[in-house]
Amino acid sequence: MGQSISLKKTAGFTLLELLMVIAILSIVTFVSIGKISDTTDEERFQKTIQQMKEIRNAMIGNPDLKTGSHRNSFGYLGDIGQIPSAGQGIGALITNPGFPAWALSSITRIGMGWNGPYLSASDSGVNYLKDAWGTPYVYSPGTTPPTLVSLGADRVVGGSGMNADITLLLPSTLTQATLHGVILNGGTQWAQDAEIELNFPNGAGVLAQTLQAVAPADLGAFTVATVPMGIRSITLYFPNKAGALATTGPFVTPIDQPDTLALLDVGKAHDTGLIARFHLDESTAGTAPAGLDFNDASGNGNNGAQVGTVTYGAAGKINRASSFAGAGAISIPDTATLELANAFTLSAWVSPTNFASIAQVISKSPPATHFAWQMGINNSGNVTVDLSSNGTLNHSLVSAGTLTAGTWNHIATTWDGTTVKIYINGTIDASTLAFAGPIFGAAEEVAIARESGNNSQLFNGKIDEVAIWNRALSASEVAELGPLFYP
Repeated sequence: MGQSISLKKTAGFTLLELLMVIAILSIVTFVSIGKISDTTDEERFQKTIQQMKEIRNAMIGNPDLKTGSHRNSFGYLGDIGQIPSAGQGIGALITNPGFPAWALSSITRIGMGWNGPYLSASDSGVNYLKDAWGTPYVYSPGTTPPTLVSLGADRVVGGSGMNADITLLLPSTLTQATLHGVILNGGTQWAQDAEIELNFPNGAGVLAQTLQAVAPADLGAFTVATVPMGIRSITLYFPNKAGALATTGPFVTPIDQPDTLALLDVGKAHDTGLIARFHLDESTAGTAPAGLDFNDASGNGNNGAQVGTVTYGAAGKINRASSFAGAGAISIPDTATLELANAFTLSAWVSPTNFASIAQVISKSPPATHFAWQMGINNSGNVTVDLSSNGTLNHSLVSAGTLTAGTWNHIATTWDGTTVKIYINGTIDASTLAFAGPIFGAAEEVAIARESGNNSQLFNGKIDEVAIWNRALSASEVAELGPLFYP
């Protein structure tokens, strides 16, 4: 009798069922891979956009970073004077392509040179030369406007969706400006001959200067086109640079808009009440007017003479400075203008060698019965101010803040007839002193770098840009004397 064989399902899948399962899994896997691919491209797209913004900010600065109403971030452009060339590429933002290192000029009062890296791959592990898909950026600084392009997910030119090219534009409105300036004299437009000199980096981190004449008919107005954006400075010469009878500036100004306005007031409000100003730029003894050693640049004739040992022509905060080794000083004979009875401001840049002992920066307070006023530094690095209304009793104020030895510090003190204030590097100190005055009228010399009238409390270090006013400057005016304008 024949046998019949029947196919019977026990455990597992039949061949047909197995083939159907494999087909379904293939569809699911294909869809899942598609979704993962889309998600990955979206993430890479966003990372590339962020990376391109960081490259832009490194090139031209972040337009959103401001001090007050002005930008304070200009990146590579601000330091070098142009964006990287095609030959230098984006790599110039990371590695110096051969420019001089950044340095601050005491003459032009601005800095220039390579100050990178402007992008730091080590901080984030990002390769800024390639997009998030690993494709090198296409950087074209010679086009109008310059562009930075990512080729997108497909890594070829063109495409749509995630394959589309991503283009970042660098229009001239973000890199160049037209400077519109007006010379004023106490708020009134200048109506005489002048010549302006604009200082800026030349595209290789080296100083470039543009001279432009201003005629009386111009009423002080001038225009300079295609100025690279950044912190720039302007020097004024009267009537011109070659035959200058007077020089003012440099005025430091941020050039941060396509059309930037600069008002240059040669009769600035904080020159009102100025009774003595010593740039201390003399290179040798006897070079000030009338054969004296130190010139009063205020025009009031309070010129000074060397006492003891003073080193001329030292490197200053602005141009040159005078250097003292605790064995010399400057003596300014007493005049009526130096009697600060009802208000004053004293200002100086100082670079103390150390704080070994109490030292005076500027003093009209000889010992015994002729105390008047003085500003100095104690042996802890605090700024000190001494005042007297009767010649014998001192009212003293000591700053809460301290100075740094071996570096330039700006110090100032003001008295408005009521309150004595100290400023360190343009910032008001926490300590103040109530003093009603008037200040004692001491018919004594004014001394720089020692206590007046004797050879004690001698300063050790460098002093630059000493100035005296017969009024209390405002906080903003003091800030203009310090690192805000002369960093």
